[in-house]
Amino acid sequence: MGRGRPGGPGRPRPPLSLTVGRWLLDRADLPGPGPAVRFEAVAIDAPPDECAALGAKIARAGDRVAVLAMGDGSARLTEKSPGYLHPAAAPYDEMLADALGNARVDRLAVLDPAEAADLWVAGRAVFQALAAAAGARDESIAAGGLRGELLYQDAPYGVGYLVARWSAADAA
Repeated sequence: MGRGRPGGPGRPRPPLSLTVGRWLLDRADLPGPGPAVRFEAVAIDAPPDECAALGAKIARAGDRVAVLAMGDGSARLTEKSPGYLHPAAAPYDEMLADALGNARVDRLAVLDPAEAADLWVAGRAVFQALAAAAGARDESIAAGGLRGELLYQDAPYGVGYLVARWSAADAA
């Protein structure tokens, strides 16, 4: 999407995730003019190779790259979920929580698109692009050079919401 403000008069409206990302960035207390900002979106049904290509492109965007990746877990966690209850939804979200909370790029890279679609996991493609971006930055990252921390996991509307932070293990 490039630099500048997404949306606005005469501009196409970005996906909600990019709008929220912009909102968060606008509220960050960054010194000076702030970093160059770039917005990327990936289709919910993008194949894994497309996600990997996007991740690699993001990784090459600069010497230092920070990523805010936004995607939902399963929307089939309860009887009141948008997709109604599915018995595999909770274990799947636990796997996502473990993978995101422990920066398991290897686990995120192999998420199955068909399984994610069946469980209404809107974030599968985003998580795969994130894994590819992290892995493409440095071989040590792909081999465990990232430290992950799960900050939040809940499903207040029957949809899995997870928040995690990743950083280089040597920055800990």
